[in-house]
Amino acid sequence: MPAALALRACVFVCLPFLLGAFVLPLFPGQKTSFSARSSFPKTMTRAHNLDGQEIPGPLEPLANVLLVKVKDAEDMSAGGIVLPDQAKEKPTEGEVVAAGPGRQHPETAVLMPMPVKPGSKVLYGKFDGMSVIYDGAPHVLIRDDDILLTWTGSSMTLDAVETVRDRILVKVKKAQEKSAGGILLAPSMTKARPTEGEVIKVGPGRIASTGEVADVKVKPGDGVKFKDFAGTEIKIQDENYLVMYSVDVLARW
Repeated sequence: MPAALALRACVFVCLPFLLGAFVLPLFPGQKTSFSARSSFPKTMTRAHNLDGQEIPGPLEPLANVLLVKVKDAEDMSAGGIVLPDQAKEKPTEGEVVAAGPGRQHPETAVLMPMPVKPGSKVLYGKFDGMSVIYDGAPHVLIRDDDILLTWTGSSMTLDAVETVRDRILVKVKKAQEKSAGGILLAPSMTKARPTEGEVIKVGPGRIASTGEVADVKVKPGDGVKFKDFAGTEIKIQDENYLVMYSVDVLARW
Protein backbone atom coordinates (compact mmCIF):
# COMPACT_ATOMS: atom_id res chain seq x y z
CA MET A 1 0.00 0.00 0.00
CA PRO A 2 2.74 2.58 0.82
CA ALA A 3 4.44 1.75 -2.48
CA ALA A 4 1.19 2.38 -4.38
CA LEU A 5 0.71 5.72 -2.65
CA ALA A 6 4.28 6.73 -3.41
CA LEU A 7 3.83 5.82 -7.09
CA ARG A 8 0.60 7.83 -7.29
CA ALA A 9 2.27 10.88 -5.72
CA CYS A 10 5.18 10.60 -8.14
CA VAL A 11 2.83 10.54 -11.13
CA PHE A 12 0.89 13.55 -9.81
CA VAL A 13 4.06 15.61 -9.35
CA CYS A 14 5.92 14.53 -12.49
CA LEU A 15 3.08 14.50 -15.02
CA PRO A 16 3.08 18.28 -15.74
CA PHE A 17 6.82 18.21 -16.40
CA LEU A 18 6.52 15.19 -18.68
CA LEU A 19 3.77 16.94 -20.64
CA GLY A 20 5.93 20.04 -20.90
CA ALA A 21 8.74 18.00 -22.40
CA PHE A 22 6.70 15.95 -24.88
CA VAL A 23 3.45 17.85 -25.55
CA LEU A 24 4.68 21.45 -25.83
CA PRO A 25 6.76 20.76 -28.98
CA LEU A 26 3.47 19.89 -30.67
CA PHE A 27 2.23 23.49 -30.04
CA PRO A 28 5.06 25.76 -31.29
CA GLY A 29 4.62 29.48 -30.66
CA GLN A 30 1.89 29.05 -28.04
CA LYS A 31 2.22 30.70 -24.63
CA THR A 32 1.27 28.11 -22.06
CA SER A 33 1.08 27.67 -18.32
CA PHE A 34 0.81 24.61 -16.11
CA SER A 35 -0.56 24.02 -12.66
CA ALA A 36 -0.82 20.98 -10.44
CA ARG A 37 -4.56 20.92 -11.16
CA SER A 38 -4.23 21.01 -14.94
CA SER A 39 -2.05 18.83 -17.10
CA PHE A 40 -2.96 20.47 -20.44
CA PRO A 41 -1.50 23.65 -21.96
CA LYS A 42 -3.63 26.79 -21.62
CA THR A 43 -3.42 29.46 -24.31
CA MET A 44 -2.87 32.86 -22.69
CA THR A 45 -4.33 34.95 -25.54
CA ARG A 46 -6.89 34.15 -28.19
CA ALA A 47 -6.90 35.33 -31.77
CA HIS A 48 -9.45 37.84 -33.05
CA ASN A 49 -10.74 38.60 -36.52
CA LEU A 50 -10.75 42.00 -38.22
CA ASP A 51 -12.38 42.41 -41.64
CA GLY A 52 -11.88 38.72 -42.44
CA GLN A 53 -8.26 38.53 -41.31
CA GLU A 54 -7.00 37.00 -38.08
CA ILE A 55 -5.15 39.33 -35.71
CA PRO A 56 -3.13 38.05 -32.73
CA GLY A 57 -4.89 40.06 -30.03
CA PRO A 58 -7.87 42.31 -29.27
CA LEU A 59 -8.38 45.58 -31.14
CA GLU A 60 -7.23 48.43 -28.88
CA PRO A 61 -8.35 51.98 -29.81
CA LEU A 62 -5.79 54.75 -29.38
CA ALA A 63 -6.12 58.34 -28.15
CA ASN A 64 -9.79 59.47 -28.26
CA VAL A 65 -11.07 56.62 -30.45
CA LEU A 66 -13.81 54.19 -29.41
CA LEU A 67 -14.70 50.75 -30.72
CA VAL A 68 -18.50 50.45 -30.79
CA LYS A 69 -20.51 47.32 -31.53
CA VAL A 70 -23.31 48.45 -33.82
CA LYS A 71 -26.91 47.76 -32.91
CA ASP A 72 -28.72 45.52 -35.39
CA ALA A 73 -30.77 47.36 -38.03
CA GLU A 74 -34.54 47.29 -37.59
CA ASP A 75 -36.17 44.51 -39.60
CA MET A 76 -39.64 46.08 -39.55
CA SER A 77 -41.11 49.51 -40.13
CA ALA A 78 -43.17 51.28 -37.48
CA GLY A 79 -46.28 49.86 -39.19
CA GLY A 80 -45.04 46.28 -38.94
CA ILE A 81 -43.92 45.92 -42.57
CA VAL A 82 -40.84 43.74 -43.10
CA LEU A 83 -38.10 45.88 -44.64
CA PRO A 84 -35.73 44.65 -47.38
CA ASP A 85 -32.02 45.07 -46.67
CA GLN A 86 -31.65 48.12 -48.93
CA ALA A 87 -34.51 49.90 -47.12
CA LYS A 88 -33.12 49.43 -43.62
CA GLU A 89 -31.82 52.67 -42.15
CA LYS A 90 -28.15 52.64 -41.22
CA PRO A 91 -27.89 52.11 -37.44
CA THR A 92 -26.37 54.92 -35.41
CA GLU A 93 -26.58 53.27 -32.00
CA GLY A 94 -24.24 50.85 -30.33
CA GLU A 95 -22.39 49.72 -27.24
CA VAL A 96 -18.83 50.75 -26.44
CA VAL A 97 -16.56 47.70 -26.51
CA ALA A 98 -13.23 49.44 -25.94
CA ALA A 99 -12.01 53.01 -25.53
CA GLY A 100 -8.68 54.75 -25.85
CA PRO A 101 -7.19 56.64 -22.89
CA GLY A 102 -8.17 60.04 -24.29
CA ARG A 103 -6.60 62.79 -26.38
CA GLN A 104 -3.76 65.00 -25.25
CA HIS A 105 -4.23 68.73 -25.77
CA PRO A 106 -1.91 69.74 -28.65
CA GLU A 107 -0.49 72.76 -26.78
CA THR A 108 -0.34 71.72 -23.12
CA ALA A 109 -0.26 67.90 -23.43
CA VAL A 110 -2.99 67.72 -20.77
CA LEU A 111 -4.88 64.44 -21.09
CA MET A 112 -8.54 64.93 -21.95
CA PRO A 113 -10.24 61.79 -20.59
CA MET A 114 -12.95 59.94 -22.47
CA PRO A 115 -16.58 60.83 -21.66
CA VAL A 116 -17.76 57.20 -21.88
CA LYS A 117 -16.43 53.78 -20.93
CA PRO A 118 -16.90 50.19 -22.15
CA GLY A 119 -20.49 49.09 -21.65
CA SER A 120 -21.95 52.55 -22.30
CA LYS A 121 -24.57 52.89 -25.04
CA VAL A 122 -23.97 55.71 -27.51
CA LEU A 123 -25.72 57.53 -30.33
CA TYR A 124 -23.48 58.90 -33.08
CA GLY A 125 -23.81 60.60 -36.46
CA LYS A 126 -24.95 58.60 -39.48
CA PHE A 127 -21.78 59.31 -41.45
CA ASP A 128 -19.29 59.30 -38.57
CA GLY A 129 -16.48 56.84 -38.03
CA MET A 130 -15.10 53.86 -39.92
CA SER A 131 -17.11 50.66 -40.22
CA VAL A 132 -15.31 47.35 -39.56
CA ILE A 133 -16.26 43.71 -39.07
CA TYR A 134 -14.72 42.62 -35.79
CA ASP A 135 -15.08 39.03 -34.57
CA GLY A 136 -17.84 38.49 -37.11
CA ALA A 137 -20.05 41.42 -36.03
CA PRO A 138 -20.45 45.00 -37.39
CA HIS A 139 -18.51 47.59 -35.39
CA VAL A 140 -17.55 51.21 -35.94
CA LEU A 141 -14.48 53.20 -34.88
CA ILE A 142 -15.52 56.71 -33.85
CA ARG A 143 -13.99 59.61 -31.93
CA ASP A 144 -15.35 61.00 -28.68
CA ASP A 145 -16.49 64.16 -30.50
CA ASP A 146 -18.80 61.99 -32.64
CA ILE A 147 -20.91 61.01 -29.61
CA LEU A 148 -24.29 62.74 -29.59
CA LEU A 149 -25.83 61.03 -26.55
CA THR A 150 -24.97 58.28 -24.11
CA TRP A 151 -27.10 56.15 -21.78
CA THR A 152 -27.23 52.93 -19.81
CA GLY A 153 -29.94 50.32 -19.98
CA SER A 154 -31.63 48.57 -22.87
CA SER A 155 -33.39 51.50 -24.56
CA MET A 156 -32.79 55.17 -25.35
CA THR A 157 -35.36 57.06 -23.28
CA LEU A 158 -35.45 60.75 -22.39
CA ASP A 159 -34.84 60.01 -18.72
CA ALA A 160 -31.85 57.78 -19.46
CA VAL A 161 -29.91 59.83 -22.02
CA GLU A 162 -27.09 62.23 -21.17
CA THR A 163 -25.15 64.66 -23.33
CA VAL A 164 -21.35 64.76 -23.28
CA ARG A 165 -18.85 67.59 -23.03
CA ASP A 166 -20.49 70.88 -24.08
CA ARG A 167 -23.35 69.38 -26.09
CA ILE A 168 -26.95 70.14 -25.17
CA LEU A 169 -30.25 68.42 -25.98
CA VAL A 170 -32.97 70.80 -27.18
CA LYS A 171 -36.65 70.07 -27.75
CA VAL A 172 -37.47 72.01 -30.88
CA LYS A 173 -40.37 74.42 -31.00
CA LYS A 174 -43.09 73.33 -33.41
CA ALA A 175 -43.46 75.48 -36.49
CA GLN A 176 -46.48 77.77 -36.57
CA GLU A 177 -49.24 76.83 -39.00
CA LYS A 178 -50.82 80.30 -38.90
CA SER A 179 -49.42 83.81 -38.86
CA ALA A 180 -50.14 86.24 -36.02
CA GLY A 181 -53.06 87.55 -38.11
CA GLY A 182 -54.60 84.08 -38.49
CA ILE A 183 -53.47 83.48 -42.08
CA LEU A 184 -52.52 79.90 -42.95
CA LEU A 185 -48.84 79.68 -43.79
CA ALA A 186 -47.55 77.95 -46.91
CA PRO A 187 -46.17 74.41 -46.39
CA SER A 188 -42.69 75.59 -47.38
CA MET A 189 -42.80 78.06 -44.47
CA THR A 190 -44.13 75.62 -41.87
CA LYS A 191 -41.55 72.99 -42.79
CA ALA A 192 -38.61 75.34 -42.27
CA ARG A 193 -36.22 74.02 -39.64
CA PRO A 194 -36.93 75.66 -36.26
CA THR A 195 -34.35 77.90 -34.58
CA GLU A 196 -35.98 77.99 -31.14
CA GLY A 197 -36.51 75.41 -28.45
CA GLU A 198 -36.23 74.38 -24.82
CA VAL A 199 -33.06 72.99 -23.26
CA ILE A 200 -33.68 69.49 -21.87
CA LYS A 201 -30.21 68.12 -21.06
CA VAL A 202 -26.82 69.80 -20.63
CA GLY A 203 -23.37 68.20 -20.70
CA PRO A 204 -20.74 68.87 -18.01
CA GLY A 205 -18.78 71.24 -20.28
CA ARG A 206 -15.77 71.25 -22.59
CA ILE A 207 -12.35 70.47 -21.15
CA ALA A 208 -10.01 73.47 -21.40
CA SER A 209 -6.30 73.30 -22.23
CA THR A 210 -5.53 73.35 -18.49
CA GLY A 211 -7.69 70.29 -17.85
CA GLU A 212 -10.43 72.31 -16.15
CA VAL A 213 -14.05 71.92 -17.27
CA ALA A 214 -15.65 75.09 -18.66
CA ASP A 215 -19.27 75.47 -17.54
CA VAL A 216 -22.07 75.46 -20.10
CA LYS A 217 -23.90 78.81 -20.12
CA VAL A 218 -27.42 77.38 -20.39
CA LYS A 219 -29.39 75.05 -18.13
CA PRO A 220 -32.36 72.68 -18.46
CA GLY A 221 -35.60 74.63 -18.82
CA ASP A 222 -34.05 77.60 -20.63
CA GLY A 223 -35.64 78.79 -23.84
CA VAL A 224 -33.00 79.30 -26.53
CA LYS A 225 -32.53 80.85 -29.95
CA PHE A 226 -29.87 79.06 -31.97
CA LYS A 227 -28.14 79.26 -35.34
CA ASP A 228 -29.78 78.12 -38.55
CA PHE A 229 -29.08 74.44 -39.26
CA ALA A 230 -27.37 73.99 -35.89
CA GLY A 231 -27.15 70.54 -34.37
CA THR A 232 -28.21 67.06 -35.41
CA GLU A 233 -31.86 66.05 -35.61
CA ILE A 234 -32.81 62.99 -33.56
CA LYS A 235 -36.02 61.39 -32.35
CA ILE A 236 -36.56 60.08 -28.81
CA GLN A 237 -39.85 58.36 -27.99
CA ASP A 238 -41.46 59.87 -31.12
CA GLU A 239 -40.49 63.44 -30.16
CA ASN A 240 -38.12 65.61 -32.22
CA TYR A 241 -34.96 66.97 -30.62
CA LEU A 242 -31.68 68.56 -31.64
CA VAL A 243 -28.26 67.77 -30.20
CA MET A 244 -25.97 70.77 -30.62
CA TYR A 245 -22.93 72.46 -29.16
CA SER A 246 -23.65 75.12 -26.57
CA VAL A 247 -21.75 77.68 -28.68
CA ASP A 248 -24.50 77.37 -31.32
CA VAL A 249 -26.92 79.09 -28.92
CA LEU A 250 -27.27 82.79 -29.73
CA ALA A 251 -29.56 83.87 -26.88
CA ARG A 252 -31.61 82.45 -24.01
CA TRP A 253 -34.57 83.41 -21.85
